[in-house]
Amino acid sequence: MVLNNTTAFALQSKFIHRVFFPEYPDFEIKAKSNCYNYYKKWIFNPVNQHRMMELKSINKKRQTYSEVMFHPKRFEEKKIPSMQQYLNLAYLSRSTEKK
Repeated sequence: MVLNNTTAFALQSKFIHRVFFPEYPDFEIKAKSNCYNYYKKWIFNPVNQHRMMELKSINKKRQTYSEVMFHPKRFEEKKIPSMQQYLNLAYLSRSTEKK
């Protein structure tokens, strides 16, 4: 149900990556880490848990010798860099671009 008319605008990814992020590197770090954390918490982990439950139920239905094995990808082992590591990486990449 709409109570009032609203207007909004969207930013294109080209604008964000080419204009906005170079001017505000601190915001770039926060935005990317927040997006990664959101994805891990609300998308990747629930899907992964559901997949594990399905594999367990399949294994219960099957015989002992024909089990489905689950091997997690390296994506799960990826650690989020700290703020200082992001700043160092951004500084190094920008200093090499200017040369």
